[in-house]
Amino acid sequence: MNAGVDLEDVETYTKAGVKDFETFTKRAFRDETAEYPVLLAHSRFNNPVIRVRRGRMTIKGLTIQKFFDTCVDEIKKSVDQQLDNLNVPYIILVGGFGDNEYVRNEFRKRYEPLGSKVTLSNDSSSKAVADGAVIWGTLSSVISRAPRYSFGTGKNTTYDPLIHDPQGRKPFVGLDGKYKVSGGWSEIVHKGVAIDPEAVCRHGYHGLYNTPTPELSTFQVQLIAYTGDDQPEWVKDARGRRLKAFRKVCTISANLNNLRGALKAGVNPSGSKYWVLNYWVCIRFGGTELESYLEWKE
Repeated sequence: MNAGVDLEDVETYTKAGVKDFETFTKRAFRDETAEYPVLLAHSRFNNPVIRVRRGRMTIKGLTIQKFFDTCVDEIKKSVDQQLDNLNVPYIILVGGFGDNEYVRNEFRKRYEPLGSKVTLSNDSSSKAVADGAVIWGTLSSVISRAPRYSFGTGKNTTYDPLIHDPQGRKPFVGLDGKYKVSGGWSEIVHKGVAIDPEAVCRHGYHGLYNTPTPELSTFQVQLIAYTGDDQPEWVKDARGRRLKAFRKVCTISANLNNLRGALKAGVNPSGSKYWVLNYWVCIRFGGTELESYLEWKE
């Protein structure tokens, strides 16, 4: 059909028509026997060849029905598969497509005789809420989940000169008088091992202090992920640099000031006193994301 319209104008009119169709016609369409106007241009534009008068193109309802049926048929096939052998009392239509009365009627004709009442949510955020509900329900129904990484934290290891000297790891003396080396890896969760979504994986640790009332208002522990499949011994090299297969996930913080003055006291071999803070690093995979936190006894 030669409508005598420049290609540049065709592009402009098409963009305007699609926008108007999305905003108005798509929601208003309900009857294939009616005709519907779509705004293409200013009111001075007329073209009887393409049924445009005062900037508006008149489109037959049968033509618009073909637009809808292409999508509606595919959606119904998908819904049929999801409802197979299930008793579903309600089907909720959300989003702009569900605002259309033709779509609602097609769904009612198809599913209400089967016992599924079709209802509509008019809230502007209804699609996001529905998506979130489906995602949450799916995640919550998972029997177990296998993490893609191992998770843990760094630790000090008891010094063994036969092992650590050849590695170049320098020992230090802790407040408890014991020789140790830093940079060890303490695993809490192993990669690929299935975990119940309600289970909490925890590992106990302790910190040493030279005073019974240390400042504990910003007590912090780094949670670290390991990408490998094995169980390594070290998270850092002999120079204190984090090894490539490890990365920091987050810093777990807690205010433990209520424990000041309640730490357990100890005496090292030289007779000096020190105080011990016991705590646990906890990991859970039951929500939509990894949850990590600290536990302690007051």
